[in-house]
Amino acid sequence: MFLIYFLFGSTLYGLIEIAYRNRTHWSMLILGGTALYAIYEFSNSFPKKSLAVKCLISAAFITMLELFTGILVNLIFKMNVWDYRNMPFNILGQICPIFSALWFLISIPANAFVNCVKAYTKNK
Repeated sequence: MFLIYFLFGSTLYGLIEIAYRNRTHWSMLILGGTALYAIYEFSNSFPKKSLAVKCLISAAFITMLELFTGILVNLIFKMNVWDYRNMPFNILGQICPIFSALWFLISIPANAFVNCVKAYTKNK
């Protein structure tokens, strides 16, 4: 299951980045794949939680993952993949509340995708 979610998350995240910024970076593909797999794991770990709670957990985790990735690729390795220093309430220029809110919104269809794949594979 890991490979399905990782590859789909990587591909989708890369396409979102290309649509939004006209470019992406290999580190974002890893982040996207890891994020979707995490949403799958949260869905399994908290099956009775509401969609809103699952999305909140997902958004918080993905924001922490984005902070870790940003510190590594942007601050330590100086790859300059993104810079949120001009965004309000940013932390180290790597995360900000606006993108955390977007992670929450993106988690809604991501949870739907996870549920569809789980239902499909359960019936196989």
